[in-house]
Amino acid sequence: MTATRELDWLPDHGEPPETWRYWLTKALKPASGWRIEKFLRHGRQRTDSCELVVVGPRGERRVFEIPEQKLLSTSASLRSTVVGVTDGLVRPDRMTQAELEDIWIALVQLATVTANQSKKDETREWLEQTVEHGDTDRLTDLTITASGRVRALEVLLARSKFDYLAARKFTDPMEINPRGPALLVDARTGERWMRVGEVATFWRHVIGVGEMSQPTIDGRLGAIGVRRHEYPFRFLGGGTRRVRLYRIGAAEETE
Repeated sequence: MTATRELDWLPDHGEPPETWRYWLTKALKPASGWRIEKFLRHGRQRTDSCELVVVGPRGERRVFEIPEQKLLSTSASLRSTVVGVTDGLVRPDRMTQAELEDIWIALVQLATVTANQSKKDETREWLEQTVEHGDTDRLTDLTITASGRVRALEVLLARSKFDYLAARKFTDPMEINPRGPALLVDARTGERWMRVGEVATFWRHVIGVGEMSQPTIDGRLGAIGVRRHEYPFRFLGGGTRRVRLYRIGAAEETE
């Protein structure tokens, strides 16, 4: 009995990365809320290794190495390989030979458009994920403009920091509604503000960019128009602390 095709037809040439990610997510069937993010090829030979990158519902990133690209060349080996390396997080159905070929074409296409993606585009994606999971609790009706800055900084400093332990909780699927990094949307200007250290923590330990240095993060964000600001805050009992923030701009602003 001839198997029937279940997958959608491949996207057209020239489609953006998001189209290929969506198609591959439907084809490879990661767990609910997860999506295919990247496919990285370490060479073009069948014996070269590759990596499959998936992103979870809270922006957490998982990178799975596949020792040889040829393991994705047949339906049986693709299913067993992907299920094995991801511990079942990604579990594709059985498929026809034509569908398997389309999956490989889509993976190669995603690898190509990802490789051609600029650093600015990549930085914008990381920033969008960070803002999407920002926590605005108790940060409404505040402004960083001069008239309300002291109060806004006071509220920000009173919050628990989004640090490494908070990032671990954030990526723990057993945690219900974990708190993300602080996100202050200015009540007067609409500009969005996030603490410098919390953005860095989210990138390193949730998105998974590795131990990227703070100057590198500043530089990448500066290249897309996000500026770092430092404001002194004087405590009533004496002493001053500098609050470091990124000004992201209003939601409707485009680069």
